[in-house]
Amino acid sequence: MGKKRAGDRAAKGGSSLGDTKASGRGGTNVDALAEAGRDQIDQQALPPGRLEQGPRTINPALQAKLDYWASLCEQHKIAEFAVSFVAPDVSPEDVEAFSTGMQTDPVRWQQMAAEMQLIALGVGVTKIFGDQQTSAEYHFCMPGHEFIERQVVFRCYNGDWRAEG
Repeated sequence: MGKKRAGDRAAKGGSSLGDTKASGRGGTNVDALAEAGRDQIDQQALPPGRLEQGPRTINPALQAKLDYWASLCEQHKIAEFAVSFVAPDVSPEDVEAFSTGMQTDPVRWQQMAAEMQLIALGVGVTKIFGDQQTSAEYHFCMPGHEFIERQVVFRCYNGDWRAEG
């Protein structure tokens, strides 16, 4: 399995840095919902308490990293966040592009920051898969769009937790 640059993954339909998978009810892709013109979702069909306290990791090192990322987000330290967030096999050019993208798109940065803060607190987290020692896949409600469930995977690289790219 070779290393791929974020641009290569995105060009082939994969995710690029900072993207988290998102789906609505039944696994429907968010883009498909938008294209279909579904601006209204039946809120009554949703389980209650979507943004209540959910599970937090059982791994103190992962929780410390989540808290660190949330702190960087609160302080708007975008470049520092980007360097510490992306997987270690990502090229410096792709890390810079990820950072620049968030610096030039305040909405994207605000969404990322809100998601990191909620994940660190466990608020809106619906499930955590993985052993939480080498990997943890978080499923959580998208801030501001609680009917959309997103997911992000964190991996431990030689003791250092990073987002999977």
